[in-house]
This record gives sequence, C-alpha cells and structure tokens, in this order.
Amino acid sequence: MLWQLAVSLDVDLKYVENSIPIINTCKMRMKWGKNLKKYMIRMGVFALLSEVPFDLARTGYWLDLGRQNVFITLFLGLCCMTIYRLSEQTQQPILMVSGILAVCILSQLIRADYQWLGILLIMIFYIWKTSKLICYAAFITVTSVYCLTVMSWLQAASICALIPIYWYNGKRGKYSFRYVFYFFYPVHLFILYFVSFYCK
Repeated sequence: MLWQLAVSLDVDLKYVENSIPIINTCKMRMKWGKNLKKYMIRMGVFALLSEVPFDLARTGYWLDLGRQNVFITLFLGLCCMTIYRLSEQTQQPILMVSGILAVCILSQLIRADYQWLGILLIMIFYIWKTSKLICYAAFITVTSVYCLTVMSWLQAASICALIPIYWYNGKRGKYSFRYVFYFFYPVHLFILYFVSFYCK
C-alpha cells in the first residue's frame, strides 16, 4: 500500500524510504529472497553438472554414490545459512541449532565432500564474518577436532588458507570471473580423468 501511495502521489521515493524504515526492511528481504533463489538454483545446477566428472576423476565410473562433489557441500551450506538467517529473523535459536545439526548429519549421510566439516566451516565464516579473531579460532578448533576424529592431519593444511583470507577486504573484485570458476571445477575434473585414462 505504501509503495502504491508513493507512486500515485509522485512522492520522492528515496525520501519515503528514509522516513519509513519498514520499507527498507521489506525491500532488503525481497532482494535477499530473490538473490537467494537464484544462488541456490545456480549451486544446484552446478552440483548436478559436476557429479559425473567428479565420479569419473575419483573412481573411473560415470556414477558413484559413495561420495558427492563439493558443490553439494556448498549447496547444503547455503541451506544452512538460510536457516540461520530465518532463525535470526524469527528469534528462534532452537531452529538455528537443530537446522545446522540436521544439515551436518545430512552431509555425513550422503557423504558430501568435506562432510560436516565443510558445513561448519561455511557457518563459521558466515556467523563471525565481522570478527576475525573468533572466526579464525573457531576455524582452527573445528579443523583440529576433525583431524583428530578421522585420524588424518592432511586437512590441517587448510589452516594455511587463513593467511590470504586475512588480507581479503570483503569486497567484490573489479572484474567478475564468477562463471569461469564455476565451470573450472567440472572441466578440470574431466581433464584429470582423461589424463589418468590415457596414461594407464
């Protein structure tokens, strides 16, 4: 109603937005919902596109349900972020905890790449994105627990990634190579498969 009133009276929309905070809130939620839907569709599509090359590179078979590619993990992480945001808006901490736990269990059951570790690391960067000290401490703690659990310290090397991440300013670069990186993942897996196949 407020939008229709503003248009019909030819009111300066920016003035109305600044005067009535609820309009800004509604606009932000609408934009977030629209962007989220596009993002989830994009993640879902690339998860499907990457599964065959992922399985070929790992096992040599066109389809192997023993492990799922990292886009599946990213998709589940996005679902987890959505649950967290909804729990913030509705002020339901039980929804947040149960939602994150459910997604972690699901990632473990379907054997998504990095499993529960991948989900928790995504959430760590999302929840504490404004506090680097807490974020990095949580990252190191969760990664260490994972390494002790699976009895493998290979994943501990990921802690080194915190060095370049520390210098990231949180802003998008001047040039967007988004789809280049999206396509790089399945394409490079196909290349690795063909190299291993012809080098046998």
